[in-house]
Amino acid sequence: MSSLGSITVLSLCAAVISAQAADTMKAFPPAEEGMVRFVLQVPKQDDESLFKVELIVGKTVQVDEKNRYFFGGHIEKETIKGWGYPRYNVSTLGPMAGTLMAVDPNVPKVSRFITLAGEPYIIGYNSRLPIVVYVPEGVDVRYRIWTTGAELKAMQNEKQTAVSGTVFYLQRIALPPDASIEVKLVDISKQDVPAVTIAEQKINNPGQVPISFELWYDPDKIDPRLTYAVQARIEQGGKLSFISTRAFPVITRGNPTYVEVKVDPVK
Repeated sequence: MSSLGSITVLSLCAAVISAQAADTMKAFPPAEEGMVRFVLQVPKQDDESLFKVELIVGKTVQVDEKNRYFFGGHIEKETIKGWGYPRYNVSTLGPMAGTLMAVDPNVPKVSRFITLAGEPYIIGYNSRLPIVVYVPEGVDVRYRIWTTGAELKAMQNEKQTAVSGTVFYLQRIALPPDASIEVKLVDISKQDVPAVTIAEQKINNPGQVPISFELWYDPDKIDPRLTYAVQARIEQGGKLSFISTRAFPVITRGNPTYVEVKVDPVK
C-alpha cells in the first residue's frame, strides 16, 4: 500500500518541522546557486521498520498522452561530514527521452509529471531525521510512502508440500478485528501424550469464516505408519473462543491433504 505526496521547499514547511528536526537542519547547507532544497519530515510511526519512502524527482512538461517519457539523471546519496546524516542530490535533469509511438499532431498536448528514468528510489523511514533533497531550479520532488503488514510469511523450499483447507463454525457470529486463528498439523499417533507439531500457521485479523489456511511441511519427515491431523483454534482479544473438538486426519492412511476443519465455541 502506498500514498503519494509532494515535498515542500524548506521555507514553506518550517512551521510544521519540530524543534528537534529544526536543530538537525543545521547539518544541511543551504542550496547553492541554481539549486533548490526540498525537505520532508515524515510523521512518527509505532513500527517504522514497516514503512519506506520513495523519492520521485521530475518536472511537469507539455507532452502527448500516449508515449512514455523520462529524464536522464539520477539521485545520489551523500553523507554529511561531521554529522553522518544523509542528503540526496540530483545535479542535473535531462535530457528528456521517450518512446516513439506515432501520435496525431493535431491532438493537444497535456501537462504530465515526467520523472527520472530507472528503478524506484526507495529509502528507509526515519521520523527522527528530515529527508533533504537538492535539485536544480524548476525541478520538483514528490514522494510516496510504502507500508506493509507485520506478518512474516515463510518461503517454501522445493521439497515442501502443503496441507490446505478452511476453518469454519456454524454459529452466526462475526469475528472482531482483534481475532486470531491458529492452525496446526500435528502427529497424533501416540496416545496419552501431547501431539507433536509438524507445521503451524497463525493469522491475525483473519476476516470471517470460512478462513483458508496452508500448512507447509517436508514430505521426507512424514512417516506413512503414523497418523496426522489438523487442529484449529480461534482467539478473540487473547481469549480462546473456538476450538476443534475432534481430529481431522490428513496425509497418511488414505486421508486427504485438503480438509474443512469445524471449530466449536468454548463454553
